[in-house]
Amino acid sequence: MTPTRRASIPLGLLAITFFLPMADACNEVVSPLSYIRSGNFATALWLAPTFATAAILTAAIWRSRSGAPKTAAAFVATTALVITLPVLAILFLSDSGWLQAPLYAGASVASWLLLRRARRAQPAEKLSALLDVYVVAVLPLAVAILSVAKYFGAHIFLAAYATLAAQRVFSLVQRAIATRGGAATSARVRVAGDIADWVSSQTRVQEDLARFDEALDDYVAEHSEPVLRARSGGGSSAR
Repeated sequence: MTPTRRASIPLGLLAITFFLPMADACNEVVSPLSYIRSGNFATALWLAPTFATAAILTAAIWRSRSGAPKTAAAFVATTALVITLPVLAILFLSDSGWLQAPLYAGASVASWLLLRRARRAQPAEKLSALLDVYVVAVLPLAVAILSVAKYFGAHIFLAAYATLAAQRVFSLVQRAIATRGGAATSARVRVAGDIADWVSSQTRVQEDLARFDEALDDYVAEHSEPVLRARSGGGSSAR
């Protein structure tokens, strides 16, 4: 199973935790869904995109198992998630959320840069790049859930997120090693080619020298015979 397909397991768990109890609110056990129902638009903006994007990414991974990658819906959902981040940073800042505001601001910048990279990625690599965007974009919410975690839904969410993040880091390390290995192989191929060219040039030089020696021997033999005959004839006359 490829790293992208392995990500479907923690992503699916993240999507499911939308319906599971996580924390207490007003002396009541709440899940993200129930918290949105009792809240307002800002609450929905804070929570819903994370779980919806996880579900859409999971579906995109499974739909791409055979045939061309299906990334259109996943890209739109991930882009929508990224767009919410600066808005949430402003909302938390206005509400004196001194921890969450800078987290969302930093995640906004980092995820936007990763999203630009995902746009330029080849179709086969686009889903993998979108997973990197998702991990960065969800980090602030994971920190918030960690601070209020009380029930098994929150623990499942945190475990699934940590697993997904570890998978993406490991995949990044693998890609870096493969890139370095490819560069090293290319360098070795170039060096081997240069050595082969040098050996070939030396062989040609040796062949040219051998031909020159043959030509010189032929020249000497051709011009030395008349001289020897002349000398031989002159010696006979003298006798």
